[in-house]
Amino acid sequence: MPPLCHDDERSALLQFKESRISNDFYASKFDCRPTMASWKPEEGNVDCCSWDGVHCNKNTGHVIKLDLSHSCLFGSINSSSSLSKFFGELPISMGNLGSLKELDLSQNGYFGQITSSLRNLSQLFFLDLAQNSYRGTIELSVLTKATSNTTSQKLKYIGLRSCNLTKFPNFLQNQHHLLVLDLSDNRIHGKVPKWLLDPNMQNLNALNISHNLLTGFDQHPVVLPGNKGDLLTFDLSSNNLQGPFPVPPPGTIHYLASNNNLTGEIPSWICNLNILESLVLSHNNLSGLLPQCLGNFSNELSVLDLQGNNFFGTVPNTFIKERRIPRSLINCSKLEFLGLGNNQISDTFPSWLGTLPNLNVLILRSNIFYGIIKEPRTDCGFSKLRIIDLSNNRFTGTLPSKSFLCWNAMKIHRNYRMDSGEVGNAAKGNKEEEET
Repeated sequence: MPPLCHDDERSALLQFKESRISNDFYASKFDCRPTMASWKPEEGNVDCCSWDGVHCNKNTGHVIKLDLSHSCLFGSINSSSSLSKFFGELPISMGNLGSLKELDLSQNGYFGQITSSLRNLSQLFFLDLAQNSYRGTIELSVLTKATSNTTSQKLKYIGLRSCNLTKFPNFLQNQHHLLVLDLSDNRIHGKVPKWLLDPNMQNLNALNISHNLLTGFDQHPVVLPGNKGDLLTFDLSSNNLQGPFPVPPPGTIHYLASNNNLTGEIPSWICNLNILESLVLSHNNLSGLLPQCLGNFSNELSVLDLQGNNFFGTVPNTFIKERRIPRSLINCSKLEFLGLGNNQISDTFPSWLGTLPNLNVLILRSNIFYGIIKEPRTDCGFSKLRIIDLSNNRFTGTLPSKSFLCWNAMKIHRNYRMDSGEVGNAAKGNKEEEET
């Protein structure tokens, strides 16, 4: 039988509960969950390890994880609150929360200064304060002090999405053990600092700085961290980044850079990203010819979105001869989304794409595709195609009625959902563009 929680930890939790208020306005607006409603020792439930949001070590009974996300708590996390007692100096005999490893306070309404007692959580590796921007800006200066010495936390996950940040928090400079860093949906402006791209950050698996006000990088040429090839996901979309492509390491799986002002051609180094599953470069100012290696990335490639750029001319079909969309794309058997809209690509209708077994969305709008779209001779192909956009091109003749009759996936509505969230979002983005 696992041990019960410690008395001092139960007391600290109850004091914290009494000092935190769930706001009815937030509760109705954000569909909150009453996490602390089960914290009722007066009803016989004295084991805090069984309370919602509280996780204990099975052997010692010490609290190691506190998850109060989406509880719509509000107020200031400061040194005078009971949370300070919860995180503050702990009796040596008990250890209290010195064993705390995960702290999730996301989707609440905290603002102001974070308690200095966070620096005592030497075992903490997971910290999520996301979406605490309802009532002001979270101040992170205490964490800078906390991580400036050798005994500081070795955080592996930091979530600061939607926290009203206007600059990169300095305490991140010392977080060389980070695996995941999420700074998306803030108001961070200026350039991405050089220290974020330092080789010491090479343990990063995922870096999300999307939906900010960033304009560029302090370091050129931009070579992203991950020399070991383990920056699996990099999202810098929806900023105002200018200049050439940042160079991700060869091990990148998801590379998202849409809605920026990146310029120049797609460089040849992109051919080294041979395990890509998602490449989203739409709505930039990229130009030139598409690389011949597009179909050589990976059999796992499921999203390829190059819409809204300035690619021009025709694209080589082989390494030597005809100039069309690269036939090597036929190797991408898991490709679900292909967006080449709003470029200047000249080609005939790529009916051979119909052999791709998982293609859901095909966007070719606003290019220079030309000629007759022929009736399929035997198999219609495009067995899973649900969205196709051929508008604003130079096709001639009539549309092949046989194709529309046998594209059966377009006729199925019930119980359908996109398997890839990014496919769905990209399709939605294209629809919104059509309506503007």
